[in-house]
Amino acid sequence: LNPNGSMLSKLTWDIKNVAMFQAGLAYRPLDWLTLGLKGATNLSGASFMHDYDYNLPQCPPLPGGGSECHSSHPDTTLRNAFLVDAFAAARFLRLGPVELSAIAGYKADYYYWQAIGGTLNYAAPTPGNGISYAQMWRAPYLGLGMQAEFGRWSLHGRFIASVWATVTGVDNHHNRALLFTDRLGDR
Repeated sequence: LNPNGSMLSKLTWDIKNVAMFQAGLAYRPLDWLTLGLKGATNLSGASFMHDYDYNLPQCPPLPGGGSECHSSHPDTTLRNAFLVDAFAAARFLRLGPVELSAIAGYKADYYYWQAIGGTLNYAAPTPGNGISYAQMWRAPYLGLGMQAEFGRWSLHGRFIASVWATVTGVDNHHNRALLFTDRLGDR
């Protein structure tokens, strides 16, 4: 967003059917305390991206004022997706087979897409990289966890939230030598 609140650039992408590998590790140093680490990464990356840039001099005019550059990229690849979650859970209540825990943790999610070619309403596409986009989410968080054991079955769940989350993004238009950066959050 621009300082006046108007939109400067928008990316929409489809990352359906991306295979992910996820693993986790938990350690219980005390009966009531669990330390955990979870992670995930992508194994495939077929994606699709639409890019919209507004009110730039090189963009075609819109009816009613302003301008819009639009590009569509069916050859988009999610090159990297890394998701990490480190947490501590302290059990504070046990009622029969059900346990409740207070949770404190830190999550970081990183995504990197690369779009090749495509169709553009402002120029002929060039071979090679069209747009690359990186996004990083970081969030210390607090939450509540629940675990219940019923014979051979168990149920685990948690609710987490953060008012400290930050997100950064870098939107690099290689064939236009145009770079957008954004940052949301207090840090």
